[in-house]
Parts: sequence; structure tokens; C-alpha cells
Amino acid sequence: MSIKKLVTYLVVIMLICYGIGFTIMSFTGGFKGDFSILYKNKKTYNDLDQEKIEKIDTINQISIETSSCDVNIIPEDRQDVKAHLYGNITSTFKPELESKIKGKELLIFIKRPNSYSIFNSDLKLDIYVPKSYKEDIEINSSSSNINIQSELTLNNLFINLSSGNANLKDINIKNLKYEASSGSLIGENIVTKSTLIDVSSGYIELDKFTGNLRGESSSGSIKVNYNIFDNNIDLDTSSGTVNIGLPDDAKFYLDAECSSGNIECDFPIVVRGKQEDNTLRGTVENDKNKIIINTSSGNIKIY
Repeated sequence: MSIKKLVTYLVVIMLICYGIGFTIMSFTGGFKGDFSILYKNKKTYNDLDQEKIEKIDTINQISIETSSCDVNIIPEDRQDVKAHLYGNITSTFKPELESKIKGKELLIFIKRPNSYSIFNSDLKLDIYVPKSYKEDIEINSSSSNINIQSELTLNNLFINLSSGNANLKDINIKNLKYEASSGSLIGENIVTKSTLIDVSSGYIELDKFTGNLRGESSSGSIKVNYNIFDNNIDLDTSSGTVNIGLPDDAKFYLDAECSSGNIECDFPIVVRGKQEDNTLRGTVENDKNKIIINTSSGNIKIY
């Protein structure tokens, strides 16, 4: 079949489809989308005030699940866990604070229907935990901010955010894991053994940080300042600058590569062998600790 005949057949088929569609719309009155159903059950719930208290004697993990609700973790001199939900919301459902114990896990969540819409919310969920609690906390949330601004010592802290920011301060955690599709992580005075960061889009800034650090970022800058450095760093970013601040006496092996951007290192580095374009590999005194940074687009600075 020639190209000319093929094109002719395709045009005819297209015109037939348009004709059928026009006929259907003529007899049915067209396609009408009724978006009013989205607002059918819309209500505003003001001054919500709900509490749940659970014993924590046998608990080794606190799991929190929320949406459009800021979460505050607050250590206190207490022997149980108190969850306090308060604020205002305009939505197609009334939020109900729920808690239950499943084995050694305490679940705290907001009950909602399978299908719902939230139009506006300033809800807050305060979780009061004993200062003596040193096990695990897991937070899964969307369109929320997470705040831990008090002295807290944990085994594991896992934060998973669809959209929102996390602010962490004065915490000591064996393993910290932070995942976010969109949002920023701001941390100060965080002591960890191991930290894993996986961010699609967002800004990471850690000041007075301690611990091994691994991370991936699709879009966004990473800035980390160490007071004491005896750790390993492994970072991979698609787009964004990477700045690592180290004490003057830091010793490490550096393997830095950027496809598009500049690499700077303020430390006296011994370079061996031939260096490729946009790479810097060498040793500062010894290679006990390793810093590996790879970025597709963005600058790398070790200062």
C-alpha cells in the first residue's frame, strides 16, 4: 500500500469517528461533568479537640499515619503516650482520632473514609511520649509538617512524607531514615550512627550533624555541617548543589564527580593518577573515612 493511500484511509477513519461522536452528543445533549459531587458533603469542622491515651509498657514501635495534619513529637515525664488532635478542617468527612495496640506496635491514626476531599486544614496532632522511651517511631504522612524539637533518644526514626517539611532538633537516633517526594528536611544537633535520605524534590540542611550519611536526591540541594567527623558519606544527586562542612582536622578519601558543575575542596588533598574532567579523587591525610559524591548537575564543595 502506498503512503498516499494509507494517509487517505487514516483521514477517512478519523472523519468517521468524529461523525459518530457528533451524532452521539447530538442525541444525548453532550457530555456533562458534574463536579458538584466533590462539594456535596463539604463541611467545616471547627475547634476539633480529641485525645487518646495508651499504655506503653510492652510497646517497641509507635506508628503514626496522618494526612493534612502537622505532627509534633513531644517528650515528657510520663509513663504513657497521649495523642491530641486539635484545630479546624473543611472536608467531606469529620476526622476521628484513633489508636490501637497491635502486638508490640502502637498505631495512632486519623480515621477517614476510602474516598474523601480536604479543602482546608490547620489540624495538629501532638504526640506526647515518655522521655524514657528509646525504641522506634515511624511517621507516614502527606501534606503535613513533622516537628521534633526536644531532646529525644531513639533506636530508629523513620519519616515518610508525600508533601511537607520535617524539622528535627536535639535528637540522638541510632538509625534515621527520611523519605520524601516533596519537601525539606531541616535538622540541628542530630547525632546518629547511620542516616539514609531519599528525596525526590526538596532541600536538605543538617547543622551540627554526626553520623554516617547516605542519600539520593532527584532535585534539590544538600548542605551538611559536621562538628565532629569520623564517618562515611555517600551522596548521589541528579540536580542540585552539595555542600559538606567539616572540622579542620578531618581526614578522608574524596571521590567527587559532577557531569555539569564545579568541584571545590578547601582541604589539602593528595591526588594520585590522572584526573578525568569534572572529577576530584584524592586523600586528605588518610582514607579511613570516605566521602563519595556524584551529581549530574550542580556544584560540589567540601569546606
